[in-house]
Amino acid sequence: MIAEAINYPNATGHVGIIVAPQHSFSADSAVSCYNWLTPAGTITDSDYGFRPDNYVDPTACRHSGLKKNMVVKRFSCW
Repeated sequence: MIAEAINYPNATGHVGIIVAPQHSFSADSAVSCYNWLTPAGTITDSDYGFRPDNYVDPTACRHSGLKKNMVVKRFSCW
């Protein structure tokens, strides 16, 4: 799991599930900005949580997800 504290009007952060190196699945509030046919909140595969400090989104839609702000927790189930 990967998480970031973010002050939203109705929440205190965002979480994702790490699925591969540099990839996480999470609800994407910006997806309707860069893909207008897709509703906000759609689960997407992105680089959320792995973006460098100097990250600039080419679509100007994403403003969070920097690696330096992340908390990562590992879970193991048998």
